[in-house]
Amino acid sequence: MPRGRATQNARVRVGIDTSFVVSRSTGIGVYARLLAENVGRASSQSAFLLYGGDVRAVEPNVEIRSTHPWKPWRYAARLAAQLRADRVDVFHAVANFLAPIWSVCPFVVTIHDLIPFTHPDTVSRKHRLLAHVLMPHTLRRARRIICVSRATAGDVVARFPLVESKVRVVLNGVRMLPTTPEAVLRVREAFCLPDEYIVAVSAI
Repeated sequence: MPRGRATQNARVRVGIDTSFVVSRSTGIGVYARLLAENVGRASSQSAFLLYGGDVRAVEPNVEIRSTHPWKPWRYAARLAAQLRADRVDVFHAVANFLAPIWSVCPFVVTIHDLIPFTHPDTVSRKHRLLAHVLMPHTLRRARRIICVSRATAGDVVARFPLVESKVRVVLNGVRMLPTTPEAVLRVREAFCLPDEYIVAVSAI
């Protein structure tokens, strides 16, 4: 087990970055929130520690830890110290390049897209700078790299070929909300939708 602490009868302590879970969440925030709400049920043999954001413990094996101010450099440094103090075995960084600034335990990172590299004109200069500085560092240190689509995985491998062996594609799940045929018909008529169409949902 990581760092030699966990035994057959001890829970593995898993840290998760939930700092993006805020009232007006982006796609990454929704990803982190749903992960936080469901991860406790996924493995009763592990203890989950959630760091930052507007989250609450919904399972007995889930703990809420310190909320940090969302300042990338400060957050990354303070998070590393907190993970060491909490004796975390493995950490899940869910937000592209934002990860502990130094390694205190193995971690995996989720890459949602490489927009600062592929569409740099759609993000701020600060965001581009942070991505170009932190992304290579994060990918190099990560034990595994989760990509939410094959397209993102292709972008990562094309720009950072040395990390290809660590890349895994884990598609986002879909939560189906209850509806009725009448409600679907009203929406299709309101937007003049044909029988077949594509829906694109994003922050850009």
